[in-house]
Amino acid sequence: MNKYYVSVPLFLIVISLMGCATAPVPRYSSSPNTAVKLQEFHSTYPSVLFSVGDFSKPASADGEQLCRLGAHISMPDNQSYTQYIRNSLVDELSLAKMYRDSGGALISGKIQKIDFSSTSGTWVINGLINVGSESYTVNENYGYSTSYFGGSACRATAAAFQSAVQDFIKKIITNPKFKKTLRSLSAEASQDK
Repeated sequence: MNKYYVSVPLFLIVISLMGCATAPVPRYSSSPNTAVKLQEFHSTYPSVLFSVGDFSKPASADGEQLCRLGAHISMPDNQSYTQYIRNSLVDELSLAKMYRDSGGALISGKIQKIDFSSTSGTWVINGLINVGSESYTVNENYGYSTSYFGGSACRATAAAFQSAVQDFIKKIITNPKFKKTLRSLSAEASQDK
């Protein structure tokens, strides 16, 4: 009888800390700051268009990951993390009228790390980005509020991925090498006229 009184509360504590089921990442929505910056670029460099190539995945997992040994962090439309990042960049460029399916200056990337901690409330996205002839590293360490309880912590982790990607993309387009590429491509387009 004594074992029963100890086992049941212990089981309930373990289950509440683990989480359960699925924690869905929301569909990407544009970041207002990124949208404004890209629209400024489009006004200044109207002839520059980009196409978006592959974003290769890291050596670690690039799909659904377990959170607290119980909940799956699931991506919309069964995308991988890198597909989500790539498609989000396409969305941002499309909104600013700076995207072309093919033929524009190519943006691609090698995502070197994607990881989260539902305990400390952190997403880490590190990648090598190629824009035209320029390459640069972008590192995003996005912090968010988390919880001691598994289900709440995992839902917060999933919800925070969108914001981490928004900040990652903002760092891509605000890097000085991105603007250097814009100037260079605009100058080339002017010479071709």
